Amino acid sequence: MADYRTPGVYIVEKNAFPNQDGTVVAVATAIPVFIGYTEKAERNGKSLKGIPTKLNSLAEYTALFGGSYQHLFEIKSANTSATDTFKLGESAYTVAVTKTFRLYNCMRFFYANGGADCYILSVGDYSGIVVATELMNEQVQTALEKEFEPTLIVIPDALEVATTNSSACYQIYTDVLNHCRKTQNRMGIFDVPQMSNDDQANIDAFRNGMGANNLNYGTAYYPMLHTTIIDSTEVSFKNLVPLPATADAASDTLDDLRAASAALNGEAIIAEQFVHSLSDTSAVKAEAVQNAAALRAKADACLEDIQKSITTINFARAKALTDALALQTSAEAMADTESNKAALLATATKAVKDATDALTMTVNGSRPRILVDSTKTATTAIAGAIPVLMTLLTETQATTVLTQAAHTKPVSNADDMRQAETNFHQDLIACSPTYVCLMNELLRQLNELPPSAAMAGIYTMVDNTRGVWKAPANVALNGVTAPVANITEDLQANFNVDPVSGKSINCIRQFTGIGPMVWGARTLDGNSEDWRYINVRRTVMMIEQSIKLATRAYVFEPNTAATWTTVQSMISNFLTNLWKQGGLVGATPADAFSVQIGLGTTMTPNDILDGMMLVTVQVAVAHPAEFIVLTFQQQMQQS
Repeated sequence: MADYRTPGVYIVEKNAFPNQDGTVVAVATAIPVFIGYTEKAERNGKSLKGIPTKLNSLAEYTALFGGSYQHLFEIKSANTSATDTFKLGESAYTVAVTKTFRLYNCMRFFYANGGADCYILSVGDYSGIVVATELMNEQVQTALEKEFEPTLIVIPDALEVATTNSSACYQIYTDVLNHCRKTQNRMGIFDVPQMSNDDQANIDAFRNGMGANNLNYGTAYYPMLHTTIIDSTEVSFKNLVPLPATADAASDTLDDLRAASAALNGEAIIAEQFVHSLSDTSAVKAEAVQNAAALRAKADACLEDIQKSITTINFARAKALTDALALQTSAEAMADTESNKAALLATATKAVKDATDALTMTVNGSRPRILVDSTKTATTAIAGAIPVLMTLLTETQATTVLTQAAHTKPVSNADDMRQAETNFHQDLIACSPTYVCLMNELLRQLNELPPSAAMAGIYTMVDNTRGVWKAPANVALNGVTAPVANITEDLQANFNVDPVSGKSINCIRQFTGIGPMVWGARTLDGNSEDWRYINVRRTVMMIEQSIKLATRAYVFEPNTAATWTTVQSMISNFLTNLWKQGGLVGATPADAFSVQIGLGTTMTPNDILDGMMLVTVQVAVAHPAEFIVLTFQQQMQQS
């Protein structure tokens, strides 16, 4: 009671509502954390590697973590019966990416589908390779445990692990499930590795690899998606691996450099893998790290030497061709009589043939020769020579030559380089159908993205517009033209319900006149009556965490009836509001939930002596109408 000593008027305010010490505020429900490799990871000069970093836009991501990885593709001849081939003329080829990092493009996919706030946890940059043990190791899990806010975990780069070691990919997924079970406030969104054209085989492999524990903390989506996230302006000749080049004076040295580079790169990868296998407390950890770094530095230096040699050789070849083309152009423009014109054209044609023979030696396997007099002057640019070159070479040869020349075209500064590359790319598109086919194939492969990032965006959009209790299904995907695999109704029946393992796989299906739709809303624990549906698992998770945070205010409060009443009222008010929003089902609040607390109800005298205040909360969460059955029958005429 206040100590009144001075005469006057005093005001005493009293709380009118029962939850006087606090209220339950619903926690955020769709805050994904993306784990993977980034171009950089720094803020104000300080490294962000291994630190979960919150951001809310793609612009902020670019500022802190950089942009896309420039993928390189190798073009190889293939048997027409081989999978993943495309045709250039009558020949079949395969285009295979050398390595890939998906996180940046998946972030674009996330924001295109309603994404907002999220966390990024960078585990490395683009200089190395995707390593399974880096994506979900103890350090990553410890860092995530310190962050309460993330509610979803997405690891798009895990699919790159699956291409070489599917079991390592599934180990990442099971580690995510174990982590989610430990924290109890987040779920994993997984991509099913699409290792073959057999959809059932892909699903069977996924189910066999995922184990049987903590399945209600994860959900999986299939198949990969054809998207429009990457624009055609983002691919060019720079995405093609420069073809091998040799010359009389440098061929032996270049071959030796290539052999040394392959050996050093192999040793560096082995050393890096050894480092990742060691614990931080290992006595040889520091020495292994230094050894791996030294080998990687040597491998990078060797690659630089190779590029310098190729640049020198290719520039000489390009100049030879330019000189020859200039001679031919002059002959056509300056000849004033038929006899002079024929003689000049014969000389020019011979020079052009010799130059193109040298430049296309990688196609026919011959060695180049010194072909054009170095005293000849030429003003014709490589790009300007394309129309003439197209008349001299086959499409494949022309594209080969121009790609090599473009990789080494000399310019004076970075702006000139970008402009020259743009002009060269546009000229190739205008003149070479082969080049257009190659660019389309590169764009198609780059635009095949896993669905997990888009689904994280869908979760955010549905939560913000409808609520976490609405199933994230029957929703159209933005930036998607079609799923990579066309899933039929009969096939999805096996994916959606599995009586043996219970591991339900959610499909993304193409519907005529509608487009790609999310057509599944189950967790991996598809046979569980409690946790079968994603929205049920996430709604209960939200309720648990919201009440947990609110009741912290009552830790160390007197364990008496007054405190019990306050806690019960606070939780009941929160659940009543949730029921009014449609998150709980029931004709009345009493049908939708119950909150029990008190001596003789949830606690015994010994519980109170032990400092235990036990609260029992029961909720009726809305389940989706997954199967709508309409019954029709005929009746006899009544009138």
